[in-house]
Amino acid sequence: MVTIHMGIWVQLLLLLGGVGKSGANGSFAAAIGAVQILQLGSFPLLGHIFNLWLESGLATALVTVVRQIIGGGLLFYIFRSATSAYHMGRAVLFGGASYIATGRGFSLRRKTFTQVYVNYGRSHLYLGADILMMVTLILVVANNGGNALPVPMAAMWSPLLVSASLLATPFWFTPFFFRLSQVLRDTREFRAWVNGSGARGVRSYRFWSTLAVVLPRAIVAILSALVAVTGARFEAAD
Repeated sequence: MVTIHMGIWVQLLLLLGGVGKSGANGSFAAAIGAVQILQLGSFPLLGHIFNLWLESGLATALVTVVRQIIGGGLLFYIFRSATSAYHMGRAVLFGGASYIATGRGFSLRRKTFTQVYVNYGRSHLYLGADILMMVTLILVVANNGGNALPVPMAAMWSPLLVSASLLATPFWFTPFFFRLSQVLRDTREFRAWVNGSGARGVRSYRFWSTLAVVLPRAIVAILSALVAVTGARFEAAD
């Protein structure tokens, strides 16, 4: 996730800096486009296809992969990887690693939109929205007519897939989430929660935003400042 996030940040900064507007930079822009089209994440998928091909035949392998993609298996794998990376990063940065008994059964209880937002907003939804906005900016900047090599939307399939996974998976795999009556009730409850009222199973919005957003950012800023100060070299004035 960090690699894709930083990659599109670099590409956006290069495009804003004028890379691709002249013929001299065309090869560099072409290299960036090739990296976006041939992501390293596609190689494990090819290995999975070849493994199924050897076991069951090419037709069965292709049908199995298509069924897994339609069923959301690829999106769920990306979502699970982001979840593991987020919690491991927080454990390394802030401490508090411990074993949590999660069980091995399937969840059949529906969670409200507010509960899903509290559980995955900071770790997944914000990152997915950030990636989606940056991809949109890349497409707008790269295809404004001033670049020698415009970036097609197909070249951004990898960050778009990650964004779709982070934004859609928490709701897709929540049982009975898209019932119309429940969606309307969740909408009213979420609006009231943001405005300061209580919600089922979660604390107030101010408490959650302070604990999940403001406090981690403050700690990271303080640690970054300490590292910068301790690593800086001060030269005595002549």
